[in-house]
Amino acid sequence: MSAASPPPAAQAKIPSLPRRILVASLRMVGLLIVFVAIPLGLLQFLSSHGVTPPYSLLTVSAVGIVLAILGASATVARPTQAYGPLALASSVILFLWLLALAKHGVVQIGIGSGGYLQLSYGNAILLVALVPLLLAVAAIGTTAEDLRRPGERLPFDYPP
Repeated sequence: MSAASPPPAAQAKIPSLPRRILVASLRMVGLLIVFVAIPLGLLQFLSSHGVTPPYSLLTVSAVGIVLAILGASATVARPTQAYGPLALASSVILFLWLLALAKHGVVQIGIGSGGYLQLSYGNAILLVALVPLLLAVAAIGTTAEDLRRPGERLPFDYPP
């Protein structure tokens, strides 16, 4: 008789909760820089040069903080079944935010006697928005896999 193999989750080398929290904290700092500090700096720079941003600094900060919290939460929850829904929520919010930014993706800068320079960057943002859209599809797959076969993905995410 052969011994039964251990369940897939038992084969995974899952980091401890304190370690995952530390990694999530470091990730959150990076995400806050990317989603809050850099956009706010850019908006303040543009405002100082007479360009009116389409969204307030408070809106940009709030969306950036939500994205950073969801990203850090997903890092902590990765070995659990909550990871898929958190990753899906983060991807969908980022996709919708990028769509909203693309909608207002035109900057007009006044030059000389009544003339202006118009710069359109909305299509570039739409191309970037494909990334969170693909991540959302992957998160749906992860959620479905976790519901169908709990713990099966863990040895792949955390090799023994």
